[in-house]
Amino acid sequence: MEAISWCSGRVNRSRVDESLKRGRLYLCCWVGVMGRQERLDLLLRSIHHVVDDIGRYDCEFAIIGAGECLEEARELARDLKLDDWVHFTGWCREDQVFRYLATADIGVDASLQFEASPVKAMVYMAFGVPFVAFDLPETREISDGAAVLAKAGDVAAHRRGIDRLLADPDRRRDLGTVGAARARDELAWENQARMYTQVIGSLIVPGSRRPAPPSATASRTRARAPAAGAGRRR
Repeated sequence: MEAISWCSGRVNRSRVDESLKRGRLYLCCWVGVMGRQERLDLLLRSIHHVVDDIGRYDCEFAIIGAGECLEEARELARDLKLDDWVHFTGWCREDQVFRYLATADIGVDASLQFEASPVKAMVYMAFGVPFVAFDLPETREISDGAAVLAKAGDVAAHRRGIDRLLADPDRRRDLGTVGAARARDELAWENQARMYTQVIGSLIVPGSRRPAPPSATASRTRARAPAAGAGRRR
């Protein structure tokens, strides 16, 4: 997932594929490498509540990717009787991932990594996909106005967020619009590269002037996205 480009042209060329919904009204996507830190167990329990407790049978859940926890996640989905609602795609080519994201109504994240930059969130935002995640400092900072955030670890609140977002097309549109604009105008590497090049240049070229710092809000936001390429990420 980390290799997905921020290039707006490639995002815009991705086409909706209604067949990915497998006959259902909505498509909800999770995309990533399936490590234990992703907490797919919490995600699947949230989906179980959406399907069994709320009785929402109109949404297809696509879990896209592979990793050490794939078989474990499949087994839990079987135990929760989610086979009809959850589709594990396995590893997909980039163009296939793009088709899923272009089609998705919402994205989801269930990680509880307080210290990690939410790369997954930025990918959803690049595609204008509103998403539901746990309320963690990094996630809140990057996705402000683009996501529904549930109390960290609260599966019931997470599944309520999914249900309410699916039921509210206007809110999905508004969150998606905010996310796409933020990804394009602030978080995209094309924007950040210029700032970092200027900073590096000011350090290695004698007598060069350092660029004026961005606004406080933009500075906090932009400082986090490049960290996804240098430190821990999810």
